[in-house]
Amino acid sequence: MSSFLKLLRLRLRILRNLLLRYKGSWFKVLVIFFFSLSFLLGMFFLFREGFQFIKTIPLISDLVINRLFYFLFLFTFFLMLFSSVLTSYSTFFSQGETDLLVSLPISFRVIFTHKFLEIAFYTSWSFIFLGIPFFSAYAVINHLPASFYVVMVILVIPFVLLTSELGALFTLLLSRVMALKGWRIYIAGLLVASIPIFYFLYKIFSLPPIPSDLFTMVRKVFSHFQLSQHTYLPSYWVAKGLFLFLQGETGKMNKYILLLYSFSFLLSGLLLLLSEFLYFPAFSNVRGSLREKRISRKFSPLNLLTSFFSFLPGKYRALVQKDIKNFFRDPRQWSQFLIFFGILAVYIINLRSYRYFAVTPSFKMMISLVNIAAMGFILSTLTTRFMFPQMSLEGKRIWIIKLSSLTLREVLWEKFYLTFAFCFLVVALLSNLTNVLLQVSPLLYLVGNILVLCMSLSLTSLSVGLGAVFPDFSSDNPARIVSGFGGTVNFILGIIYVLLVVSLISIPFSLRYILMKINDRVFIVLVKIAITWISGITFFSVFFPLRYACRKLEKLEI
Repeated sequence: MSSFLKLLRLRLRILRNLLLRYKGSWFKVLVIFFFSLSFLLGMFFLFREGFQFIKTIPLISDLVINRLFYFLFLFTFFLMLFSSVLTSYSTFFSQGETDLLVSLPISFRVIFTHKFLEIAFYTSWSFIFLGIPFFSAYAVINHLPASFYVVMVILVIPFVLLTSELGALFTLLLSRVMALKGWRIYIAGLLVASIPIFYFLYKIFSLPPIPSDLFTMVRKVFSHFQLSQHTYLPSYWVAKGLFLFLQGETGKMNKYILLLYSFSFLLSGLLLLLSEFLYFPAFSNVRGSLREKRISRKFSPLNLLTSFFSFLPGKYRALVQKDIKNFFRDPRQWSQFLIFFGILAVYIINLRSYRYFAVTPSFKMMISLVNIAAMGFILSTLTTRFMFPQMSLEGKRIWIIKLSSLTLREVLWEKFYLTFAFCFLVVALLSNLTNVLLQVSPLLYLVGNILVLCMSLSLTSLSVGLGAVFPDFSSDNPARIVSGFGGTVNFILGIIYVLLVVSLISIPFSLRYILMKINDRVFIVLVKIAITWISGITFFSVFFPLRYACRKLEKLEI
């Protein structure tokens, strides 16, 4: 126990030193605090409007909210389970700190417990951050007492621990049994987590014909997803306990609370018992699998992909091949791309089943613009997460680039062109697929492609440019690089840009198709004005970050 307390005290000291770094920079603290608070308030008002809309549905509003809570906790359970599997491998077997701890006279049970607490934190923070405005909005709409928040905390704590324990147990057993490399662990975790995803996809595509009667439609749709109310799932225990509290049946609610805590404690005890016998063999197995192997010249998808850039000069082709291979060799990067854009693609493909979009042009317009905005927000998040650290990750090898025939300016432009081409192709494919399924007008089709082009240019230039303006060459952890001041500014500017662009183009379409305030001639003029403003904003968001980044790199001393 004394060893565990020392490690915990060391972790708190590291956190304190990290906070002290921002002590003299109150501007950074204020910016981060202001935009974090703005995000929470924005999500709160968004959820509140959603709950208010649902409560206007006659007769079945309570039933809809009830089923939405079951869906929410079930979906959260699977996402946190997948996140726990990804986080467990990188935390349990990461090089550096883990190697040092294993070499010290500390029991493996203490090391395992210390690492598991990190996994639980990394797995749960996003759910807690989004859960605060969601449950607060629900409590405000229904005028719930303060005890509601206390019950939520009591229910969520064992729920988070259960998902983290299941992910850690899966990773520990798999690493012990099989000498797998990191990417194979991620593949195995992805396959396990894909089972419920494929189940939901099957249910969505096998939905029966939707009747016109609202009550019958809701009953058929909800009965098609009975898995969310399976009595053996922890997500069901949390939702059921919450609804029992709202109904005043505290006795039955306590049964589900005891069920959550008992299973959480039982699984934690099992993990502690197994860690003494499995953690070090699994650690040795993973380290032993990192052996050298002969480079194969056989056909591979990466070689096929990089062959498309054979027209480039040799030095640029080598740089492009390096960036592509680094991206696909890190499962934490391409797996998140697959999750975000995969879910969006499934949603877009499923639009074909909603025939009522063919009735009114206003629905087509709204759904098309909302989809473009969603793709913009996702693109802003992913470019900040993966494109912003690219120049910083060259830190320990940047002296090699300085000795080569490449300049840092050329490296910057290569990263910009490569990421822009990738982002534009993916987002344009999804956007055009949306417009084809919705059968939008040629004008909206053209406007959608212009918006996608502008967003890809601006968000890519912001991430690559600001990543060079605010580099951190001392760190090789992308998450740590993004969490700094530059990454925060980049994310905020990207969100503001998407909101501004979508708002500008929405004004003429809303005036024409929803409010019916203008005719076709005035509508075309307003669309041209909006496109002009968007083009101007895009030019400035592309020109200034890249220009300032080039100047910063020219003055860089290594």
